[in-house]
Parts: sequence; structure tokens; C-alpha cells
Amino acid sequence: MGASALPAVRAGLSVATLDECERAARAALEAETAAHARAVARSNLPGLAELGL
Repeated sequence: MGASALPAVRAGLSVATLDECERAARAALEAETAAHARAVARSNLPGLAELGL
């Protein structure tokens, strides 16, 4: 991810609670592939998917 994506990431995370972010992070860390990590992060934080992240 490049620096230009940071404003979108900030916007996506600003609507999530700390608990939601921690749950998404744990799920992503447990994923076996990068694609699966992105998928579980998006499923736990729908705002990311809406922003195309």
C-alpha cells in the first residue's frame, strides 16, 4: 500500500471501533494468504471494502 492510500484507510477506520479493528487484525493475522487476510479484514470492517481497500 502506498502513502496515497493513507487518507482512505484513515476514513475507513474512523467509523470503526477499537474492538472492531482489533478483531479484524486478529483475523487477518490468522489468515494463511494475503488474499484471505484482505477478505477477512474487509468482512470485519465493511468501510474498507466500500473505499476499495
